[in-house]
Amino acid sequence: MTKKIEAGLKAKRDSDFIINARTDAIAVEDIAGTVERVKAYAAAGADMIYVDAIRGEDDIARAVEAAGDTPVNINMGFGVRSRPTSPLIALKRLKELGVARVSTPRMLPAAALSGMRKALEVMKECIVTGEPADRPDLLASMEDITSLFDYERISALESEFTAEEDLDRKYRDDKRSFVVRAEGSR
Repeated sequence: MTKKIEAGLKAKRDSDFIINARTDAIAVEDIAGTVERVKAYAAAGADMIYVDAIRGEDDIARAVEAAGDTPVNINMGFGVRSRPTSPLIALKRLKELGVARVSTPRMLPAAALSGMRKALEVMKECIVTGEPADRPDLLASMEDITSLFDYERISALESEFTAEEDLDRKYRDDKRSFVVRAEGSR
């Protein structure tokens, strides 16, 4: 792995590109193996070290100490829900332990799945009862979506780079924007 780090550093052309060397050694080699790998990755020049499968604060403290001046990245899985493979530790406490970055790779997909399940349960109830349900608490608004995807900018680029006759044909009226707004909003 150290040779891969060295190769990555040699090939790196942008100082903002980070070589984040990951170790899952705790799962098979215990913390001693992880500490050795962290030291080796730091010595090889990794920009950051991603220590996965930590079991508690002691593992984190030992990994941070072994990394020296190299920042440490810890996986907190769901971030806001405990799981059997990693303890749930407050972000403030992780910072106190010297963790530079916290990854929560399962948080947003799990939240999306939970939200989809809730919306589908309501839709199923609508099918069963034949009654509609107005549940804005379950869904993002169209304004939220257009803001997130920056439709304003897309519309401006379309106006700048699309021929006038194509815009006339596409929109067929004076409103040349596909940005959806609630009544009364700007």
